[in-house]
Order: sequence, then structure tokens, then C-alpha cells
Amino acid sequence: MNAVLKLAWRSLWRNRRRTLITLTSIALGLALTIFMASLGAGVYRQASEGAVRMQAGHLVVEHPEFRHDPSPAHALAATEVVAAARGLPGVETVRPLVVGQAVVATAAGSVGVGVMGVEPEAEIGASPFPERVVLGRYLEEGDVRGAVVGTALARRLKLEPGKKAVLTTTDARGEMTSELLKVVGVFQTGSEESDVFLVQVPIGLARRAWGLPEGAASQVGVILGDPDDLPGVAAALSGRVDPGVAAVRTWREAIPKVAAWIELDTRANRLLRVFVIFLVGSTILNTILMSVLERGREFAVCLALGTPPRMLRAQVLAETLLLAALGTMAGAALGAAVSGWVQAHGIDLSLFLSREEGASGVTVGGFMISPVLRCWLTPEQVGAHTLLVFGLTVGIGLYPTWRSTAVPVADLLRTR
Repeated sequence: MNAVLKLAWRSLWRNRRRTLITLTSIALGLALTIFMASLGAGVYRQASEGAVRMQAGHLVVEHPEFRHDPSPAHALAATEVVAAARGLPGVETVRPLVVGQAVVATAAGSVGVGVMGVEPEAEIGASPFPERVVLGRYLEEGDVRGAVVGTALARRLKLEPGKKAVLTTTDARGEMTSELLKVVGVFQTGSEESDVFLVQVPIGLARRAWGLPEGAASQVGVILGDPDDLPGVAAALSGRVDPGVAAVRTWREAIPKVAAWIELDTRANRLLRVFVIFLVGSTILNTILMSVLERGREFAVCLALGTPPRMLRAQVLAETLLLAALGTMAGAALGAAVSGWVQAHGIDLSLFLSREEGASGVTVGGFMISPVLRCWLTPEQVGAHTLLVFGLTVGIGLYPTWRSTAVPVADLLRTR
């Protein structure tokens, strides 16, 4: 075996250019696939995180009928749900919310909006809205009639901190109710749906507007410290609530537009990686097969002198294994290094966006994500792609290995 490996190693470097081209193809192809996979995972993670924090959370607990009929009548008693969720490991924040549709009116006009009643202290650090306030301030615990609105809505209704507006809606009994709002802040998220149509108010005001009792909520959002804990926390929380009273839904069920975009883009990313690996495989096959065909006379002489065919095949296979090992080690190191750097520093796309877009981010399914894209690199990504390219290289080398001994010995020895 040692002799076969030595011969294989020496044979590889008899044609340095061809060997280096093959190694470069393997390394760059593997590095590119690792980078594409990690960048895709990072973008999907950013998109889902941005969406869940603008909405309820990674998990949403709501009335079983609320998804089909989001009316105030389908609110739930949230106190026990909040207590059950806060007691689970991995939970970062629990957010009781009252959401509904209303009309906000000023002297400048009226607009139909979506209203989100929140607990201000629960939103700090959990929601992007407090950090996106560009005028005034965010809601505070003492605000009874305070409201924060998006920049586009503020321009349309000529609102600014200190201005007042009237919120009109239909409560749980079907009666018209009105509440006076005092704008305390204006936010800009970069999401058209939020900046044009969203108003956040204290949850107590929202309960009064829809005639809900103390402790009631339309939804209870659960935000996790690590999104990878989602399956375990979802199962644990489902075991703590009565399924006839409350349904536990993941963010994929609660925000289907973002989930569908991620699913579609994941398939496109996977298809592109398959195409890259196919190109790499073609290069590997051409170079290894050319190496074998050019050495036909050499193999014929060896066979004529009594060299066992299996030894020649073992030598060619050893060359393929060495190429695969060297190329994949270099590719894995390069791909992990580049992906790790992008994960730490990011790729800023704001230069390629308009000034207004670049200030906030990119929207996906109506939700904003940062214009600084980051990879999400895991050992599983590196290991899976490395094994795939290594196995592909070895598999491709099987045909040239067989061809090495399938040579017309007599014909090749008669020629000069």
C-alpha cells in the first residue's frame, strides 16, 4: 500500500499544471457551495428574525379561530398563557398583544390602519420598533393614550409628537367605540406595511377600544433566545395550554408570506449549488480521464511486464483519493474562512440601494431585513458539503480507474 501511495503521489506531480488546475477546481467549487449555503442560511435567519420580532414572535398563541376570523370576540385569557410561556427554558420574552383594524382620523383626513396594543416594557429589546423611532420617543409605562405611528402615516395625516388623533373601531359586542390618541413618536422601519398602516398603542388602551377585560389578548407572542430551540419550546408550550381554548402556532404558520419566500429561495439556492458541483465534477472527470489516456503506453508497458491490473487500478484510484482529500481540505478551509468573515463583518448592500432603502433595509414579504447580509456557518454545512464533493470526486474517478487497464497492450507497444 505504501508503494502504491508513493507512486500515486509522484504521478500526480509529473504534470503539475493539470494537478493544480484540478485541485483549484475542487477547492473553489467546494468553497463556493459552502459560502452559498451559509449565506442563504444567514439571509433566511435575518428575514425570519426580522419578521417574527415585528409581529408576535417565534411562537404565537391565539384562539383556535383567530387565524380564520381575527375579530375581538376571539380574544383569549392571556394571563395563564403568559405565565406558562415565561416558565419555559429558552424563552427570551413573552408579549401579550391586542391587534385589530381601526380608522385613525385627524383634521387632515382618515386612514384605515392596523392597531397593535403592546406592553411597552416587553417591547424594549424584543421588537425593532423602539429602535426605529426617528421623531419623539417610544411608548412608556405611564402612557395612557400614547401612540407611535409610521413615517408614511404621519405624513399622510400630518402627525408629529404632541399631535392628537381619534381611533374608531368596532368592539367585541359590535358597537362603535372611539379613543383619543396622543402621538408620542414616529418610527421608520423601511417596511411599507408598517410605516403606512401600523399604529402601536398601550395594551390597556387597545383593550378599552375593543371592550376586552383585563388580562385578555388577541395573541401571546413568544420570542426565543435561540431560534433553533423552536421545536422543543413549541412542544412544551403545547402541552401546557388547552388546545380547545388556545392554539400554539410557529412563525411559519403565523407569517406564511415570509415562510413561502424562504422555501422558494432555498430551492433556488440548492439548485444553484447543484449546478456549481456539476461544473466541478465535469472538470474533475476531464482532467483525471485525460491523465489516464495520456499514460496509455505507460500502462501497456507495465501490464506487459507482468504488473497486476489491480495494482494499476489501485494506483489510479489512490491518485483520485489524494486529489479529493487535498482539494476538499483546501476548499473546506477556504469556504469556512470566507463564510466566517462574512458572518462576523457582513456584506453591506446599502451602496446598491437607493438612499431611502439603504437607510432602513430590504423588505421580504413586506417585512424589513438589514441591508448588511451575514452568513450563518455551521459545522454540519461544512461537513455535509465536504463529504459530498469528496464522494463525487472519488465516484468520478472510478471510470478512469477502470480505463487504466482497459488498454490495447499490443497496439500501444507497436507504436512509437
